[in-house]
Amino acid sequence: MRRIKLFEDYSGNKEPRYTEDEVSDAFRMCDFKGMVDVDLENTEFDVDTKTIETADPKSDPGYKRINFEFYISDSKFKIDVDRIKKEVKRNLLNVKSENPDDEDLLQDLASIGMKEKTYLFSEIMDNLGDEKFMSSFCVVDDSNYFFQSEIEEGIRNPAEIWTKITSYEGEVKLDNLLFCDYVLDRIDTNSKK
Repeated sequence: MRRIKLFEDYSGNKEPRYTEDEVSDAFRMCDFKGMVDVDLENTEFDVDTKTIETADPKSDPGYKRINFEFYISDSKFKIDVDRIKKEVKRNLLNVKSENPDDEDLLQDLASIGMKEKTYLFSEIMDNLGDEKFMSSFCVVDDSNYFFQSEIEEGIRNPAEIWTKITSYEGEVKLDNLLFCDYVLDRIDTNSKK
């Protein structure tokens, strides 16, 4: 079986081209676990309040219970961009090493008028974007955020409640296929400029 080398390592040979299916396969194989995490300090949240009558007005006269429901308005992430790019690169090269004859097939199809859109290796790598771009594809479950609140007692209005996010107890995922779609869209958009 013929194995492809990193195209940067040999001169004179063509840069690999990928069909949309090959790019999709490469992204599908990527394992981004441990490369994305929640940025607790910069994640933004808001609160809704709801007043609830006490369960027993006889034992707690004059008291009302106020329910504070915190919700995430903008999740922020810490992303290891370099590791993600290495993972995409590794899988792109793996896809090409498994299908080394695709280049010849694409040329044969083009010679009879059937042309499939392809993407250069460098185009894909150049359009993976930065941390802000990649953040758009991170998926979290808002119910896995935990909050801690402290209220100042014995003060006049307005009462101050100090709240912060203390932890996120779930998995942070990067949606591989959505990420792939947007990378290909960026290439298509940039090629029209």
